[in-house]
Amino acid sequence: MGRGLVSVTQALLVHDFVPDRATFLLGTVFAIKMVACVGVAPVAGAFAGHLPGGRCW
Repeated sequence: MGRGLVSVTQALLVHDFVPDRATFLLGTVFAIKMVACVGVAPVAGAFAGHLPGGRCW
């Protein structure tokens, strides 16, 4: 729920501040977020694979 709420809030804020370029800015922001998630996930998975098994907390 948190990630979806942040996305909706970003969309509303961008539309309020820059209504004429909101589509371009939102597309750019969401594309950067997706590239970051897709790029970080394999690295984090590889790092977690080298950790000893068991609980982390």
